[in-house]
Amino acid sequence: MLFVSLVRNELKKTWRSRWIVFAVMGGVFLLIAGGLYTYYVISQGRWSPPPAVAWQTTLRADIANYQQQLGFIEQAKQQGNGGPSSGPFSIDSAITQVKQRIADDQYLLDNNIAPLQSYSITVAALFAMGGIVMFLIIRIFGWLASEEIAGERSDRTLAILLSRPMGRTQLLLAKAVASFLISLAVVVVTFLIVYAVFAFVEGSVGPVTSQVGLAVDAAKPLGASNLVVMPIPVFVLMCLGATMLGVLCVQGMSFLVSAVFGR
Repeated sequence: MLFVSLVRNELKKTWRSRWIVFAVMGGVFLLIAGGLYTYYVISQGRWSPPPAVAWQTTLRADIANYQQQLGFIEQAKQQGNGGPSSGPFSIDSAITQVKQRIADDQYLLDNNIAPLQSYSITVAALFAMGGIVMFLIIRIFGWLASEEIAGERSDRTLAILLSRPMGRTQLLLAKAVASFLISLAVVVVTFLIVYAVFAFVEGSVGPVTSQVGLAVDAAKPLGASNLVVMPIPVFVLMCLGATMLGVLCVQGMSFLVSAVFGR
């Protein structure tokens, strides 16, 4: 119970003394929301989300465009004005690439595998937990972890230690747990906000229990030979785990530096 009391104490201290950080983060989200409102509502006169478009419809449209492009290339080849006849930039190479893209998209349709960018929740997971927003959050909570050590001798902490003495290791562990819990809450809230934004932009909340296809090599098109199928919840949890691992690394380094030089 003493350890739980210390964790609760650190949570209260972080909220009370670092509220400016959360205020700044809230201001950033308000700016994002204001910018989106200005662009979509005021500039484009859009007061409601656009009609949702199924990912199958998008893939079929892509296949139709590729087939049209393939017809133009083959016509150019027959007319003899298709550029070099050999090499990576030859007309035969272009025909092969277009045919491969058609086959890849058709494979996804036949096997009911949605690309990663088809759903708002997966795009939000990539943006919120793998982009510049999460980089800023990791930096902020690294600084907060250092500040936790700097406030190790605050009046409230000393009062608990004097009434029920405990080791410094337990105290540092309580600070680490409190810092991790706060960062986890902020990461989850950030993801939910970004998810809501993308759901409005895309016009659909989208399913959360389906599956998506991820490219093994991001430099190559998504297809049968470059594909990993994963349920959406697993993908979101994987992004969350990777983000929290980064937060833990930064917080651990901050605790280490502060503990060594703050003795």
